[in-house]
Amino acid sequence: MSAPTSLPSAARLATQCSDRYDSYALPDKLPATARNDLEQLTEFMFRKGEQNFFIRKLVDWAPFRGAPNRGHLAVADLLTCGAAEIGVTTNYDDLIEQGASQLGEGDFEPSLDGVSASVARDHKPLLKIHGSVHDKDHTLWCQSQLWRGTSYGPNVQVRKRIVSARDWLLGNLAEKDLVIIGFWTDWPYLHKTLLACLRSLTPPFVVLVDKAPTDELKKKAPRLWRWAEKKSVQFQHVQEGANEFMEELRKMFSHNLLERVLLLAEPGFKATTAAAKMPGTDFGALGADDLYAIRRDMCGVPERSIARARHPDASMDAAGRVHLLLRHAGAVLDGPVYVLPDSRRVRVVNGRTKVIGQVKAEFSGAPPRLVPENIVICAGADDDGNAASNVVRGEQEPGIVRNGIAGQWMTLQTARQNGIV
Repeated sequence: MSAPTSLPSAARLATQCSDRYDSYALPDKLPATARNDLEQLTEFMFRKGEQNFFIRKLVDWAPFRGAPNRGHLAVADLLTCGAAEIGVTTNYDDLIEQGASQLGEGDFEPSLDGVSASVARDHKPLLKIHGSVHDKDHTLWCQSQLWRGTSYGPNVQVRKRIVSARDWLLGNLAEKDLVIIGFWTDWPYLHKTLLACLRSLTPPFVVLVDKAPTDELKKKAPRLWRWAEKKSVQFQHVQEGANEFMEELRKMFSHNLLERVLLLAEPGFKATTAAAKMPGTDFGALGADDLYAIRRDMCGVPERSIARARHPDASMDAAGRVHLLLRHAGAVLDGPVYVLPDSRRVRVVNGRTKVIGQVKAEFSGAPPRLVPENIVICAGADDDGNAASNVVRGEQEPGIVRNGIAGQWMTLQTARQNGIV
């Protein structure tokens, strides 16, 4: 619900749908208690056989395709790089999918049941157990849709999907740390379903993210609370909004990954600098976007591509060494680039043992940055033989209609020869 998404709450959506219902001047009036209670409203209408009318005429689906917020981007990042093994949601919106697209995932596919969750993809599964805005007729709104006696075709399909999703979760949640956001609701069905998946598990760590006080949450879902306290090795209630928590979790992951790269590059740094004192390895107070930009460069992929790595790999060693050498030379981070004592801006890109001209060509379609780099050190790349001293000059400065990087591209060897590091 956080900006810029601003999805309506369940109570607000119930009011909107009730007002639309009234505008049709139908003979059957809505119960007063249903006006701000979405479950009561849908139970009333669905039992009257007006499920299709509700879904197709009363619900405003536009906000479900709105703009993703920082929390959606965080979930998308953690799923596309594999830092999160599984995402499970009861929401219909496609905002996590849109967030993945913004990061560069060209074909993010959510799953609606256990079968589709098992399909191999470049990203980890996002299981949408209550359906999707892209398949409105098979969305879950109230408990009567789950009754076995209901023969309405879409609800039969909804039940099959939920059983399949539950069975898949039973087999895939073992030994996982769990972050629970938003499941601590007033709907007993969700408590029962979640307990069915978790009862036999002993997770190492359970984090419950909810702004509500602890006592209130215990009353809402006493059995879930008892399970979390007794079954998990460690249980923690974080009294914070989901948006803020997920943003911070994403930043913590980025910090951890990047610091590990620099720590693993320490032997090479000391061998190169005659055992100089190791500089700091932290990345300060950078925001999630700047950290992600550095992760992309550390993976050697341009903007609008996914930083897939969730652990350091051998190809990152040279890039990690350049980060340490720049710090040793007195450079300081300014967003995703370093600023040298002489004010030149230096970007570090993992060349992944490719030819430097090839890497530059891969980055040529990237949108220009607001403040361009003067130098790009392509760590781990080889000279392409087209330029003396291993320097590949940038094209004319990128502008509104011209993408690319304007600065000089050079190998680590050339950067050292020129006294940059």
